[in-house]
Amino acid sequence: METAAFQFALLSSNKELAAELGQNLHPAKLVLDQLPELGLPHPALSLRTSLDEVLEKNLEIIDQKFARSPQQTPRRLMLAMDHTYLERSLGQTTLHGVRGLVGAPWHPASDGQELMAFADLPKDAALAQRAPLMLECLIWDPAALHQQVFSAASMPMSLTPEHEVNSDRNHGKIASGIG
Repeated sequence: METAAFQFALLSSNKELAAELGQNLHPAKLVLDQLPELGLPHPALSLRTSLDEVLEKNLEIIDQKFARSPQQTPRRLMLAMDHTYLERSLGQTTLHGVRGLVGAPWHPASDGQELMAFADLPKDAALAQRAPLMLECLIWDPAALHQQVFSAASMPMSLTPEHEVNSDRNHGKIASGIG
């Protein structure tokens, strides 16, 4: 009954009924840059080459979350990589002390467009490609009594590879131009 009443409150935009049913009308704000202070990894864009120390800190925090005896090998954790589909869009946020737009795909060969700082916003920022996927790198200890999963890295991705400036199409394969 409560779920049906809550759906009714949402569909009719009845804030009073939603609040009476326990819905928090003003969700708590979470500042991503404060996650390490709370003992949690900060996975957003942590695979960028400029943020190697963030990825290293994330792995250290995750390692400390799982108890390990001195005889146990440090290679006891599991890593799973997952792609989640996104609605293609750009959003405003502050990450790693930089305020800007996020949502463009990341390419391992060249960092840069996945966080476009407002201070250096390109003229064509509104036309930037939007990422259709989010890569999540999840880590857990399969032998732990209390199962917990932590994200070490989270990156917007594209389904297509980054094209080089001097590249030719050859039967569906990309070959770099020489010259």
